[in-house]
Amino acid sequence: MDCVPVKLPVIGIAAIDNQHQHLLEMVNRLHEKSFFSRAEVAESLEEFSNYAVTHFDDEEFFMENINFPGIEQHKAVHLVLREKVDEFNCRFESGEEAKSLTGELKDWFSNWLVTHITHMDSAAGTFFQNAHRGK
Repeated sequence: MDCVPVKLPVIGIAAIDNQHQHLLEMVNRLHEKSFFSRAEVAESLEEFSNYAVTHFDDEEFFMENINFPGIEQHKAVHLVLREKVDEFNCRFESGEEAKSLTGELKDWFSNWLVTHITHMDSAAGTFFQNAHRGK
């Protein structure tokens, strides 16, 4: 069970940074559970999927509240990720082998998350910090 630690970039908004870390921990645990029981994988996959949706909703709510100009593009990227997570769920439900599926999800999501934080979420963090500088 190789679990290579991923150093996530931070955007300076503690609630969002904490959610990013929790998502990464969840996907790692999901893959670890694939070595034990398909039922545990099903439960963890559902928890991960639900938490990802909650995170995107929270992040988008934050961006709307600060009038972040890139919100629509950000929502579109979140929608693509939601669809990708749904695809992994469907593959699992159709009987695909859990270890390879969760390994693929872990690798793909970890890379996606780092790239997304670096190139998209950081822009919202910078926008927020600049808007509130000196307040």
